[in-house]
Parts: sequence; structure tokens; C-alpha cells
Amino acid sequence: MKIVMNKKALLAVFIGWLFFTVLIYYLADYFIEALVWLGLSLSLFVILIIQVLKLIRERKTLTGLRIAKVIVFSVMFYCTFCSWITHKWIDRLNFAVLYNKRMAIIEQVKSGRLKPNASWNSSLCQLPFQWPVVSHSGNDIVIGRNKNTQALSVSFYTYRNFFDAPSTSLTYTEDTAVVASIENKIRQYPDRNQRIREGWYRVTEE
Repeated sequence: MKIVMNKKALLAVFIGWLFFTVLIYYLADYFIEALVWLGLSLSLFVILIIQVLKLIRERKTLTGLRIAKVIVFSVMFYCTFCSWITHKWIDRLNFAVLYNKRMAIIEQVKSGRLKPNASWNSSLCQLPFQWPVVSHSGNDIVIGRNKNTQALSVSFYTYRNFFDAPSTSLTYTEDTAVVASIENKIRQYPDRNQRIREGWYRVTEE
């Protein structure tokens, strides 16, 4: 049976892809995310090739719907394959939505109510709740203090690395040495490191 995709169905596919992308970003661990990335990228690439071939075949009687399908599947494939671009914009939204929650956690770190508590890592703190997801893959935050000034830095994972892939975090810091290091990364890799607002940065560990 031949399945015909009209405008409403195409819109539903795009909205479903957006929802699924955000869902995986929040809930999947890095191994699952890697498998999803591979499977979804291959699937969208195959569909895109099919749509392009149909566009070429129908070039004499081309419709707006066919062009729309090629554009939509091109955007979905590109944003899925180049996932770091999609993550960058989700990170921005994530930062705005969970800003107050993260600031409350930082205040608890400052007051000493939250401290590193992982036996295998002297900087890692496993938060005492699973929801909302303020730090990707386990709600673990990284707490650091300058040895000389005791200036605080707290990092919330937005992407936790798998294999050789770099981790990405939203980092709050009061440490001028950390700020200098991050600013240097921004100059070298501005596409992957950004200053969000005073004291807050999006940082990718290369």
C-alpha cells in the first residue's frame, strides 16, 4: 500500500522529530544517544535521497509539496547529523528554563549543603533528585574551588561524552583563572564555547 504524505503529515513528522530530539537530549544516556544519532541520521539520509530522486523525476511537474519535503528532510538530517549545532540551541533554551533551579543549587553549594559526594571523583556531586534534569546523564554536577582564593565553579553537563566525544557543560564560575581559561577557549573555538551572561558559560571540553 502506497503511503502519501500531505502537508499535515509532513508538519507532524517535523514536530515529532523536534519532540524526539529534545526527549533524547534530556533522558537518554550517552551510549543510547550515540545509537539513536547513528540510526536516525542514516534513516533521514535514506529518506532524503529518496525525496531528491523523486524531485528529479518529477522536475517537469514539480509541486510545492515535493520541494517542501526535500527542504524539511534536509533540515532534519543536517540538524541530526550535526548534533552539536542542535545541542547548542537546546542548551540556550535549557539555560533559560532551568536558570532559577541551577542558581538555587549553586546557593546550596555555597552554603555547604551540597558537596562532592562521589567516591570515584573528588569533584563530582550526585544531586539528591532525578527530576528536573539539570545535568545530563545522572544529575551529577562538578564542583571546583580555586586552591588559593576558594573561588567557586560549578558545571552542569548538557552533554556527557562517549568514547572520544567532548563533554559540554553550562558552567557558573566566580574564579578569574577559570574565566581566563574559558575566554581563551572562546577565542579558539567560538562555535563551541560561548559566554551566556555574567558568570555563566557554555563550555566544550576538547
